[in-house]
Amino acid sequence: MAGGLVGLLWEEWGIQVLVLLSFMLQVFLLTFAGIRRRKASAVLRLVLWLAYLLADSTAIYALGCISVTSRSLEHRLVVFWAPFLVLHLGGQDTITAYALEDNRLWLRHLLTLVVQVLGTAYIVYKAMAGADTFLLLATMFMFIVGVVKYGERTWALRCSNMANIRSSLKRTGVKNHLCGQLQGIKGDLDQENLLLLAHSVFDISKAYMVDSSVEVAPRDDDSTGLVSFGWKEMCTVVELELSLLYDILYTKAAVIHTWYGFSIRVTALSTTLAAFLLFQLSIKDGFSAVDITVSYILVVGALLLEIASVLRSIGSTWTCDLMHSRKWHRLLHMAVSLRRCVGAQSYRSWSGTISQYNLLHLCTHDTMDLSSKLTKKMGLEDLWKEVHFSWTLSMSSDVRELVFMQILEIMESSEDAVRNERGGWVLRRSGLYSDLRWSIDADYHESILIWSIATDIVIVCGEQANLEESASLRKATSALSNYILFLLVALPSMLPGPLRRNLYEQTCNDLVDIWHHHGSTEPRDQASFGCNFAHTLKKLFSKDSPNSSRHREREKLARILLSKKQNLQTNDSPGHTLLLGIQLADQLLGKESDVPNFLQVIFGVWVETLCHAANRCSRDSHARQLSNGGELTSIVWLMSGLVGCLPKRQPGL
Repeated sequence: MAGGLVGLLWEEWGIQVLVLLSFMLQVFLLTFAGIRRRKASAVLRLVLWLAYLLADSTAIYALGCISVTSRSLEHRLVVFWAPFLVLHLGGQDTITAYALEDNRLWLRHLLTLVVQVLGTAYIVYKAMAGADTFLLLATMFMFIVGVVKYGERTWALRCSNMANIRSSLKRTGVKNHLCGQLQGIKGDLDQENLLLLAHSVFDISKAYMVDSSVEVAPRDDDSTGLVSFGWKEMCTVVELELSLLYDILYTKAAVIHTWYGFSIRVTALSTTLAAFLLFQLSIKDGFSAVDITVSYILVVGALLLEIASVLRSIGSTWTCDLMHSRKWHRLLHMAVSLRRCVGAQSYRSWSGTISQYNLLHLCTHDTMDLSSKLTKKMGLEDLWKEVHFSWTLSMSSDVRELVFMQILEIMESSEDAVRNERGGWVLRRSGLYSDLRWSIDADYHESILIWSIATDIVIVCGEQANLEESASLRKATSALSNYILFLLVALPSMLPGPLRRNLYEQTCNDLVDIWHHHGSTEPRDQASFGCNFAHTLKKLFSKDSPNSSRHREREKLARILLSKKQNLQTNDSPGHTLLLGIQLADQLLGKESDVPNFLQVIFGVWVETLCHAANRCSRDSHARQLSNGGELTSIVWLMSGLVGCLPKRQPGL
């Protein structure tokens, strides 16, 4: 009985629900697709991913239902909805691809385009006989708009394909308009002006992204008289470059801001407006009131979406760059002033946050906790640890300055050090290279684990590290150490070399054993599952960051590792990772009194490791992370490619 009722309701209202759902998905994608530019929560990304997948499936399924239902006299108006579904398949300007692989499947979208357009044309053709003239014209107009917008999406996917970007750059060449942009910019270098500068070297960024050979004209040193670039400005330009790269890889930007892209927007808006007026004039007698309401929602919604598309296109930074290149200074001034008023540039900025992961923090947790046992039984222990014991750190201005000033110093002193060194440059400068070379010559992933363990021990036990004046440097060193360890554990694709998961797991097991034998004083949790169910669920879905727990335990474990270094035997092999980390910490602490800038050396090693990782991982990895808010490594990678194209940094800035 219930099944029959549901069937009747679906037969009566199913198409209306599907069509409205398709429209709401388009509104959702237009509104929320931009969250991927900045780090968004996993829940929001999941919802966006589902909406992206459902949008096409819903529209295609609804078209299939209309092809059957269109024969019913009671629902003749549904034919008018078919072109809107094709329009929905054209997607929104803010998202064409969810993942990088979607761009490579543009031929599949082209095939779908042909099939759906032919199917919709057949639906419209069947309804032509006896149809109201105004309604038929409105249907034809929206069909034209839908086909054009769907074709635009397919073309945008093709243009965003890495291979196509590479071939396009080979045809047109790599342009660097930096000097011209600098001369045309007046006033302070705020973010709007820096956006124009980012556009001037964007071809170089694209070439760097697709690994194409880049021939850049030598930097004109006279440009330093036009603008003084400090580290903040250089970082901002690079962040904006990555945002522009996101545009061409994951949105319709590569198509919108061309002569035919502007033409499509103007034509689509005027044609949709004409369709709305024609629908107003059409005879609606005999149609269901619900169907008429749905039709108005679709046509008015389409009109509003087209207006939003035109306004976004006119007010975009891409249009401002076009105005600047054409020397339309009055229009440019008006557009930039409007953008400043609404804060349009803020959404392009990097979030300024980096993920963190710490071995001592991980290994001092209670392994007998119910949440730990539950995830282990479900086979989700590794994933749970990555999520539960990682946290996000917002980089303070002091930490950012230390990190980027050190990066720029390395880049300007030795281009080879940026790409090839993993700490050798700073160790040579401090006279520690011969003693500590073994630690950076080890396997890349093992070297990260060794230095991570040593850094944690030194920060707890070192005298210099705990001085008040070293607070910012200590925070920066710890932040980089934890960040690179997070990449090793959760995002190994952002690091070069083969994955050595076994090293990480063995090191964790050894640390857990040491903590349980020498440090843990808390009784193991033997409570029943039922009594702790609510507490278990709370722990299962919350973050266990150092700010909330076990700070003292981590310090205690660090002191245990150092004090018992002679007695700790974690493996028969004398070259075991944990022992090497303790050995390195002991060596570093032994050099503390001899090296005035002792903590700066450790910090420098991590900066070089960061630069090496950024420049040695694949371009595809950087491109993929742009859809997840971007990574610090991507900023460093692109900065190393652009540093020779930007004005020289003034001393002290």
